[in-house]
Amino acid sequence: MKISSLTRIAIYFSVVGCSLGSGRRLGSAEKLIEPTCNTATKTLAEIVAVTDDGKTAVFTDSAMFALGFVNITNPSAPVGLKKTPAGYLSVVNMEDPANPFEILAARKDLGGQPDSIFVSPDKKYAAVVIENRREEDGQLPLSPPGFILIYDISADDPSTWTLKWNVPLTGLPGLRFDTDPEPEYASFNANNILVVSLQENNAIVLINATDGKVIQSYHAGAVNLKNAWIGTTHFATANEGDYDGGSRGFTIFNTDGNVVYESNMSAEHLVTKFGHYDDARSTKKGAEFESVVYASDIQMLFVLSERSSVIMVYDVAVPSAPKFHQVLPTCVAPEGGAYNKITQTLVVACEVDDRSKKIRSSIAIYKYGSKSPLYPSIQSALQPSGLPIPWSALSGLSAKKSVKNTLYSIEDSAYKSSRIFTIDVSSTPAIITNALVIKDTNDVFKQFPPTSDFIATELANMINADKTVNLDSEGISAHEGGFWIVSEGGGDAGASLTSLNLLFKVNLMGVIEEVVSLPSAVNAMQKSFGFEGVTQEGDFLIVAFQRAWGSEDNPRLGLYNVVTKIWKFVYYPLDAPETQNVGSGSWVGLSDIVSVGGGKVLVVERDNQGGPDAAIKRIYLVSLGKLNAVVDLSTVTKQLVRDVLPNVSTAIAGLALEKIEGIAYLDGNIWINNDNDGLKDNSGESRLINLGKIPN
Repeated sequence: MKISSLTRIAIYFSVVGCSLGSGRRLGSAEKLIEPTCNTATKTLAEIVAVTDDGKTAVFTDSAMFALGFVNITNPSAPVGLKKTPAGYLSVVNMEDPANPFEILAARKDLGGQPDSIFVSPDKKYAAVVIENRREEDGQLPLSPPGFILIYDISADDPSTWTLKWNVPLTGLPGLRFDTDPEPEYASFNANNILVVSLQENNAIVLINATDGKVIQSYHAGAVNLKNAWIGTTHFATANEGDYDGGSRGFTIFNTDGNVVYESNMSAEHLVTKFGHYDDARSTKKGAEFESVVYASDIQMLFVLSERSSVIMVYDVAVPSAPKFHQVLPTCVAPEGGAYNKITQTLVVACEVDDRSKKIRSSIAIYKYGSKSPLYPSIQSALQPSGLPIPWSALSGLSAKKSVKNTLYSIEDSAYKSSRIFTIDVSSTPAIITNALVIKDTNDVFKQFPPTSDFIATELANMINADKTVNLDSEGISAHEGGFWIVSEGGGDAGASLTSLNLLFKVNLMGVIEEVVSLPSAVNAMQKSFGFEGVTQEGDFLIVAFQRAWGSEDNPRLGLYNVVTKIWKFVYYPLDAPETQNVGSGSWVGLSDIVSVGGGKVLVVERDNQGGPDAAIKRIYLVSLGKLNAVVDLSTVTKQLVRDVLPNVSTAIAGLALEKIEGIAYLDGNIWINNDNDGLKDNSGESRLINLGKIPN
């Protein structure tokens, strides 16, 4: 029985030389951000392979039309080497010290549009898949048809390698469009049998590389197929559903074309359990399981989900009965992977790169051998239906002194019916045990007085037909009778005001009991970046504004007396953004806030950057003193308690998380979490972290 798991140990950004491993740190505190990270140059790591000696990862960079090379001799500290232009069919010498990446073979026109290349285990054959896909969303069939080229590469001198077989794929049984096969992916087994997926045809073809003959072809159901051999008698396919498919998992076939295992919806249900399901994909192709990788020595199958940005790991010692083993987080859109048997590491390329959205294309390295998985840190329990509680986009965080081992969180505006989550933290991972829907059962919100006809319309739009509500919930404060929740407003005064910043009092059944707005003079200068967090001490609610409004230099902390219904405000001095890393687009703001008693609060302060550009992820302590004696519009002082950038970057050997959204104080320990934005321009990685006691 396997007890070992995989753990991510390093990230290499496809910009040459910029990496983040377990022994290194990128971030402002130590000024170790590398020069090659400070660039908006677009790169795109798509397909990755590992050399036979296990020392080098090679990846395609389609944005730069190049091959990239990474030294992974020490997998936890990958080192970028160089990139070399790529195109046509080329052979690269990896052994010449003077010219380690010299292209030896002459460029060869392949006579079509190549999609991928595969080498047989005995190094006798190389198969080039000529897809000839002309239009991403075009109606099939189209011409000319794709085909397979099989080269004899058995000679030591690449200049003597020859094309052995040109294998046409038209007119085969089982194809939806037998004049337009569009092959995409292939894989050899130890017997030199090549299995080929015909993506839009949802078909599989088996070819004998020794004679170039098609052994058989068959339709595989409504799936897009990418393949990996499990031994010589079984292979697995990732079912993406790219052309009128809609499949949501993976399948294992035997070489007779029979299905021995079908995951059906179970893989997507697991993705939902871990908070990685993108609800916007529900009417499209779901999680889009893009490709699979098989590790023969540990008998593990890795199934890559392009849209959920996770790797689902299965024990396939018995191919007909896979057992789910663990989930691994990735960067955005994992496309290709390779397993390195020498170091027992998995190397995965993620292809999306957009610095403006805090997404950098990268290669992640995972090491096999840890006793227990480090991810996820939070997942959901099953509902009575047997399906997991769906969740994502966690925002604020809170706790009750009277309830041990329990946190509460809310989801932001990523979903239509706002919910409050109960989280049991007595075990690892923490478990979401309940999702309480917020409702305006008694029309308290409906009857809230608007400030204008425009605001009246916006408020009405926040109430659904079934009296559930669609709030931009950013902060939560739990108390014995229920919860206080802040909903963030937005807009510019007198121009594009979109919604008010509001406080909601909600009972234990999720029913709204009270709605509170800001004073009209404060609303009059309202901008976006409004309410972000709330906490309660005695009769006072303390609310954190994310950024400054109007002509003010700093954001406010609002103190609302729940008895007298009177607001007071203080100014919070923000740290300056470190714009040298990302230019003028960088800003710093507040996230959540929590009372630790005695007029003291902990505040999360963060920049709007992720990945190698992230610099400010900090927790400060503010002493307000006696809350009823706070001087209105005074400026508070702050004391640094914790720089949490290492906790949300190097400690997880991944991209630094941007939105540190929640903070709670439970049994003397500080807890934080991030918001994964419901996977919109986000990898979906969610972390719930216990930081321990407040330092003296």
